Amino acid sequence: MAITKDQVDAKLVELNLSDTPENRKTARQALKTVTPNVPDTSWEPIFKENYPQYNWMFTDLDRTKYADVFDLFSKAIDPKTGKQIIEDAEFDRRWKGSSFYRELETSKKGRELSSGVGNFTWGSGELAKFLTKAIQFGYEGENLKQQAYAELFKKVDNKYVNPDAIKQISESTPYLALKRIGTQYLEPIDDTTIQQALAGGKTAEDLLRVARAKARELYPHLKEALDAGVTLEDLASNYKQIAAKTLELDPSQIDMGGMYNVALKFGEGGKERMMSYSEWETELRTKDKYRYSFTKKANQDATNIGLSIARAFGKVG
Repeated sequence: MAITKDQVDAKLVELNLSDTPENRKTARQALKTVTPNVPDTSWEPIFKENYPQYNWMFTDLDRTKYADVFDLFSKAIDPKTGKQIIEDAEFDRRWKGSSFYRELETSKKGRELSSGVGNFTWGSGELAKFLTKAIQFGYEGENLKQQAYAELFKKVDNKYVNPDAIKQISESTPYLALKRIGTQYLEPIDDTTIQQALAGGKTAEDLLRVARAKARELYPHLKEALDAGVTLEDLASNYKQIAAKTLELDPSQIDMGGMYNVALKFGEGGKERMMSYSEWETELRTKDKYRYSFTKKANQDATNIGLSIARAFGKVG
């Protein structure tokens, strides 16, 4: 680029030189040898090594627009010693206060994500990365939710990348609604199946349809009730209460889909039926597998019988 007269004049003033041909030559030489102001990037490799989740920002973010972000990054690690300068908690606090994070959090996509799946712990930098990707690929509606769940359920070496989010999701309404279907049809639905459903777009209706089909297959004599919308949990409710009371157990300990399911499926060879309540009580009291003999009631009954026999023979006054 050619050096202008105005630049030479300004340089003469800066160097405190008089306007002579020799001095103008000196000023022109000084203008040619000015070292451009190159920003120090020596910290970048070591920062990327310590904070790999932010590496994508070095190529995808406008450094001028989000200067505060890169200022934070540059201060996080001492490039000479490689040691962390800012503690994780403080770094996370500053990151969440950065212009880029605030912009994403208040964006339409951020609000859509929040209303779609909830506010879970994504881990430092991961939410921003996902939202940027969501905007770039145009994730919307159900697809946005599925992609978010898939990201949150990600594993490395068979371990969850974000265990905090897994715990939070397992306590969320959508997750528990799918889990509830297993309870209703006496067939627990494992966590992997639920995660695959949330990330793969399966709905509660999809899992419900599968659960009902399996219930009809296992309990063909209950098909009419199942088709009417009655669940196995409904049908087993009274039997469960009777078992809990008879065996002196908490109802949560009675698995009507396990060894107690004989109450719902008694008999064989196409003649299966539900037991009567009196049959069920007899079953519980007489079969060793239910351990009725270990209850307080059974022991008290045995004691009373012993006393009665003793009295009959005059052993007890």
